[in-house]
Amino acid sequence: MRFIIIIVCLALLSCKKDRVPGTKASVSVVNASPNSNGIEVLQNLNSINTYNYVNTFNSQSSYGMVDSGFQNYKLRTGNNEIASFLFANEGLQHSLYLFDSATAGRVKYFFLNDNLDTTGLGKQSKLRMVHLSPDLDSLDLVTIHPNLTGVDSPIYRNVPYFGKFDQATLLGVSGFTNFPGDTVITLRIRRRIDNSIARSYQYNFVKGKVYSLVVKGYDGRAGRDSLSMSIIAHN
Repeated sequence: MRFIIIIVCLALLSCKKDRVPGTKASVSVVNASPNSNGIEVLQNLNSINTYNYVNTFNSQSSYGMVDSGFQNYKLRTGNNEIASFLFANEGLQHSLYLFDSATAGRVKYFFLNDNLDTTGLGKQSKLRMVHLSPDLDSLDLVTIHPNLTGVDSPIYRNVPYFGKFDQATLLGVSGFTNFPGDTVITLRIRRRIDNSIARSYQYNFVKGKVYSLVVKGYDGRAGRDSLSMSIIAHN
């Protein structure tokens, strides 16, 4: 009987030793928390990198390799852990967004799937709106109407603050939409509460490119904390 038990134990140890390593996934991190000097992201206690606040209008995604599947993530500022959460990153590419105040109990975060397939896109680009401004309940993104002077033409209507929703909801509603490429347009962030224009920009969305339009910061503050947009190219 003892001989049989020893054989079974050896077999189990052998299987454990020869276990196939897990597959990998790609993650890009967007630090949209304006009061942070840098937020370190860890997966299973292994540091992925430290990410500074995205304070430029044009930005390029940088994807790092992480373990796929159901994993534990932590956020740290210096030696202080400010968040710990679980996520199953089953897709090929994801973006992790960090926003609001970079302190324990205040910082918010979520993953979005990054569908970078541009098959059949032709002369179009792909856009996704990401609203991360805590004191702006909802907004429109509009451009100048090509034929009617003084009239705005909506690109996105009534975009809610993403901090209101849980991870599962955001994964289901935050896909990309096609948009004409290779044309310089004016982008206006419009407050829903009174239809006033908060910010205005010009940009040329290149055909075949995939973008996230990230609205961040605080509408009611000035300086580094103020409302701004960053356009992040994913490819």
